[in-house]
Amino acid sequence: AILAALLERFRSGAGQHIDISMMHTLLSLDGAAAPYCVASRGEHKVPRSGRAHHLACPWGIFRGPEGKYIVIMTTGPGSWETLVRMIGREDMLSHPKFASQEARLEHKHEVHDIIEEFLMSF
Repeated sequence: AILAALLERFRSGAGQHIDISMMHTLLSLDGAAAPYCVASRGEHKVPRSGRAHHLACPWGIFRGPEGKYIVIMTTGPGSWETLVRMIGREDMLSHPKFASQEARLEHKHEVHDIIEEFLMSF
C-alpha cells in the first residue's frame, strides 16, 4: 500500500490516504510465532530470547562493522550449510554443538558470536 501510494504521488503529485489494521501489521512481523499463539488459543507463549529467535538458529539480528546491523535467518540444513561455508567455518557442520537445529538452539549465543565475528571482519 505504501509503495502504491508513493508511486501515485510520483505520477500525479497527489498524496494518498492508507488505512491499514495495526493488528494485521503486527501479525505479519512475526509469521512464525503468531500461528502457534492463535492455534493454541493463547496457550503458547513466545519466550523472551533477546537477539536470537526461539524457534531456529541462526535467526536474529547480528552486529556488523560501523554500527550496522543485519538480520540473518536459516530455515533448514541447506541454508545452514551455505552460511557456514560462506563464513569459512565448515567445521561447524560436523561439530556436535552445531550439527543439528536443536544443538544450535542450545548454543545459539555462541553461534551468534561466531557469525558476528565474521561480520566484524569487514
